[in-house]
Amino acid sequence: MSGVSEDDARPNVDDATQRAIAEPNTVLLGLVGSTVHGVTVDAADDRDELGICIEPPEYVVGLRGFEQWVYRTQPEGSRSGPGDVDRPSTRCESGAAWRSRATRPSCCFCTFRTISAR
Repeated sequence: MSGVSEDDARPNVDDATQRAIAEPNTVLLGLVGSTVHGVTVDAADDRDELGICIEPPEYVVGLRGFEQWVYRTQPEGSRSGPGDVDRPSTRCESGAAWRSRATRPSCCFCTFRTISAR
């Protein structure tokens, strides 16, 4: 599914352990980036998504660690092209923390078009 061969020197960020936490616990998945802003070029843009997940209890209480899972159809460090998907899924607390950090844009959740929600 990641579209990266085993011989690729720059593997995809898609980590099976992190995916097993993020995918089944994703409560919100939305479009972000150029698509939401209406500045895409048909058949030439990638698809930027952002997922918010609620981790299992052992992660919430701090017995295990999870910050985010990143899925990309291109290897890490490669530029995305037409039809590619970039999807970081972050834990719910991280999303709230992003809004309070001066280094992150405070409007990141204002420019979010919902794809699915549980």
